[in-house]
Amino acid sequence: MGRLLVTVFLFVGLASVKASAAWITFVGPCDQRPLTVIETPAHSTSSAGAITLAVLQRSEIPFVGTEQGFASIFGTPTGMDSMEVISDDEMLAYGWCFSVNDHSPEVYPHEYPVNQQDRILWWYGYAHYKRGEWITQCTPAFRRKPAFLCQGPSQFYRPR
Repeated sequence: MGRLLVTVFLFVGLASVKASAAWITFVGPCDQRPLTVIETPAHSTSSAGAITLAVLQRSEIPFVGTEQGFASIFGTPTGMDSMEVISDDEMLAYGWCFSVNDHSPEVYPHEYPVNQQDRILWWYGYAHYKRGEWITQCTPAFRRKPAFLCQGPSQFYRPR
């Protein structure tokens, strides 16, 4: 009887841990295959930014940013190094974008609540500026495979 009781508690405990998990996937600039996928606890008071920050710290993944947004994850370039000038009136500005359950919210990650079993996706994307207008945002960089990131030795961290 004691062993059965322990088994039931263990099963219920594991089921409740599974039910309160969220998944975070990171997709880099050169390939649509994920760099990594991480399961993490999620609580009703969690935000996409807070959960991501905790996962990056716990997993020792290099990053620059806060739960309000990330300038770099996996060693991707920042600032002027993250811009690709095409001509005098056209450029691409690269950075990290996120979605939750395939929805890309128009808010910062710390403002977006995440619940149990949500799927958070971070991808390295770009915004396209042409003739004085931003014409796209968060287009996945792997669609272009930008030479300054994807040719020669990799300039950004890849997990083992």
